[in-house]
Amino acid sequence: MVWLYSSACIRIVNSRNSTIAHSLSAIYIVDKVGEEIVDSFCLSICHLPLDQVEKDYKIYVAAPHLHGNGDVIWLDSSVVALAPVFRAIDDPLYDYMKYALQNGFNFLPLDSLVGNPLLLSLNLIKVLCRSIYSLETSHRFREFLSVTPELLAPIVIRSSPFNFTNASIFADFASTGNLNFTLQDERGCHGYLSDIKYLENMSGALVTTRQDEAVGLLVGNLRKINGDGDLLVIAPWERLLPLLPNLKMTTETKNFEKSWILPTSNAALTSKNPVFPIVLFKDNRNLSWGSCILLNQLTLVTNLHVIKRYRESTDIVCEVVINESTSMTIGQDDEIIIPFESLDLAFIVLSPQNMMLVSSIRPTKMSFSNNLQIGDVVTTSGYGLILNRDHLKTMKSSGHVSSKIYHQPFESSPKIPCVLIASSSCWNGSSGGGLFNERGSLVGLICSNAQVFVPSVNGSVASKTEKVPLFCLCIPLELILECYQKKVVEKEDDVELNIKVEKAWRLESYHQDIFERNSKL
Repeated sequence: MVWLYSSACIRIVNSRNSTIAHSLSAIYIVDKVGEEIVDSFCLSICHLPLDQVEKDYKIYVAAPHLHGNGDVIWLDSSVVALAPVFRAIDDPLYDYMKYALQNGFNFLPLDSLVGNPLLLSLNLIKVLCRSIYSLETSHRFREFLSVTPELLAPIVIRSSPFNFTNASIFADFASTGNLNFTLQDERGCHGYLSDIKYLENMSGALVTTRQDEAVGLLVGNLRKINGDGDLLVIAPWERLLPLLPNLKMTTETKNFEKSWILPTSNAALTSKNPVFPIVLFKDNRNLSWGSCILLNQLTLVTNLHVIKRYRESTDIVCEVVINESTSMTIGQDDEIIIPFESLDLAFIVLSPQNMMLVSSIRPTKMSFSNNLQIGDVVTTSGYGLILNRDHLKTMKSSGHVSSKIYHQPFESSPKIPCVLIASSSCWNGSSGGGLFNERGSLVGLICSNAQVFVPSVNGSVASKTEKVPLFCLCIPLELILECYQKKVVEKEDDVELNIKVEKAWRLESYHQDIFERNSKL
């Protein structure tokens, strides 16, 4: 017996008014024994209330290999089994989603539906139609092998977006990216987040590795209401298959999960990620948060703008969250050192009491950014977009080195990298997190993404701006360590930062444009 799969599309059409319709992406599965087809069906994630679907709608299925001669064939279908995607009790993914919805997120397409359906109304549906597998179409099917990919693993989403615009052009549409967050505990994997762009009609889509191994189904899109960013929510097969026990899909599972931090020779130190959330409170109300890094056993490093409000106020509390049960409060015995007001950098030298709270955690590994080449793979790690204290894992994003700018940071010092730009994603909350090379060593400190004007149209002046998450400005490790040596170790109060470095970080020109004129060609 072998299980095969392909992508498919489901259209749900109102029985009385065909202009009222919805569309889902789906996976079409075939159970094949020898040359005999034992079973075949579609699976998808439906956001519509199923009692409404069964009462008022007809269901149709199409697949890429049903397209031809300018026609798209839609097969009459019906829902034969269903199960809720979420459980109200003892479900980490449901708890995570509920927390997000209570903290400034919408969930699409659910929140776009009339009647405000609840998360618990989402269903995994099994849809039956006549078999669309044949010898002629067998090349479009792959063997179903479910996997649990590692964090940052490249993935492909096979969907049918913009289905009402053109069902043929966008059939089996491939969107590529990475897994940015894994919701996992000792029981297994409960879900993934990815910053791949959500497209209309994408829910229910098949998610695979680059090698066509099955990862899960796309549940929907968590979108920050203020426009800061959005993330796809993916349910793994180890979560979905047990929901419909009659499927009896016995499939080998390959588990690739591993830590990206290399082991240490010091057994007393844990391999916990040395990136922590840093949260500002006032009157027990969360004002803002960012990230920070354990640079050495007594020092945290972060951005100045992350702790600026705490530094300027006496009634704001600053807390560094170590894990789900432990946090440290930054107080008078901790020393905050700002090397230069013009550089978005801050060191927190911990008091003996707070040092004890991180004494078992290994500080970050480090590597000079000068060793990086343009195009090298790098990874951002920080607490961007959403901070859930019950699931303290960093949001990670893989990208490449886009640019390095060299300057003399101080008078008579050699040139070193002073600005580092990468194409890895970062969001609000990522500030103060780390940029790491492929070996997991810190090469820079995340400062910000980009905010640019929306392009003008017909000569009008653009007033709206938009954030560009895939543009990460970082302080290179060399400049961090130079500032640490000058201001924390040697305490040189009279040293000044090169004006060219200051201008570079304000994105101001520090050069003169020289245009060649009257040249002979």
